[in-house]
Amino acid sequence: STNAGTGSITVTVTASSTGSVLSGATVKATYNGTTATYTTDSSGVAAITGAELGDYSVTASYSGYTSTTESVTLTQAAQDQSVDMALVKSSSGGGGGSSSSSATLLVRGIDKASGRVIYEDSTSATVGQSKTVAAPSIDGYALDSDAEASQTITITSGTNTVTFYYNDVSEDSDGTGTASDTGADTGTETGVLEMDEHIDYIDGYADGTVRPDNNISRAEVAAIFFKLLKDSGKNVAAAGTFTDVAADKWYAQSVNYLASIGILDGYADGTFRPEQTITRAEFAAIASRFDKLEASESVVFSDVSADHWAEGYINSAYVKGWVTGFADGTFRPDESITRAQTVTIIDNVLDRKIQKENIPEELYGTYSDLTEDHWAFEAIMEASIEHDYERQSDGTELWH
Repeated sequence: STNAGTGSITVTVTASSTGSVLSGATVKATYNGTTATYTTDSSGVAAITGAELGDYSVTASYSGYTSTTESVTLTQAAQDQSVDMALVKSSSGGGGGSSSSSATLLVRGIDKASGRVIYEDSTSATVGQSKTVAAPSIDGYALDSDAEASQTITITSGTNTVTFYYNDVSEDSDGTGTASDTGADTGTETGVLEMDEHIDYIDGYADGTVRPDNNISRAEVAAIFFKLLKDSGKNVAAAGTFTDVAADKWYAQSVNYLASIGILDGYADGTFRPEQTITRAEFAAIASRFDKLEASESVVFSDVSADHWAEGYINSAYVKGWVTGFADGTFRPDESITRAQTVTIIDNVLDRKIQKENIPEELYGTYSDLTEDHWAFEAIMEASIEHDYERQSDGTELWH
């Protein structure tokens, strides 16, 4: 069938490690089994115009990078869907050329208790060079007793991250190394998530869908966690810190406030990239900053090495039972997270659990693209329908 009216899809392709645009990248848009190919311009943009309304699969690829695919839906005439696709350098290098010799050394200091980034410094580096990095001195913090005073690495292409963990020793800390102004279990007002009232924190769309397998943007994730915050002062205008978050954007207060309490980070270039899809690693880091980090005693996921910037966050989320990874033992940290995966993790964080048989049958058809056989059916219903409940002995809920 033919849809009435057309829209457009504007695709921006960037390198995830640097945020720089990738001109000459290949963009393929598939609709109803037909694929059209485009090439990004000098601004890293490919414009897909005159697109029929419906569901598209958009894939971006670039030499030396791992391709990525997004699902995009045009629901009304003249609609323009903007999609930011950040490509990760492939481990094999590929592509050749001068990009293989480009490297960055990123030094980070992390508050061990809260997971907040308290120090960050980025410099250019030379591939193949051996670098010894000393732990930086940070006011109000002491290097964790289990951390080495310096780390030595061999620089490879892309971003090389060296992470040091610290404990808060300032006068206003609680004396245990836990930051006193953040964390879901610190007993303080800031950074506390709503655990008792089961509000709806994710919405469906006007066309009756919930699109469980679509990716979710960084701005949308910020809005979800902002809605779940119990902080009494969260609606007081927060100063902006990111160059690409305008004060009049719908997500500005969510992003700015969460950044002000140490939950959200931007990039080294001062941007937040709100419309960019969020990766599984980035999401695990944000969720983990609402609670104390817990270390794992062994390697958890085969593709999350000890030097991965989010290793502490991801492993802590695993230890707490928030994430499980995939059947092949991977976590796929640089893969964009889906809406279904997002609510599953948040439900785990909030200890919100419902069994399928306890969801009223009249709600089964709430979304046209979500059947009771979908693997995340319970999690999505739990997240999108506000309800009163009573807790059963097995920890699951009965709604009423």
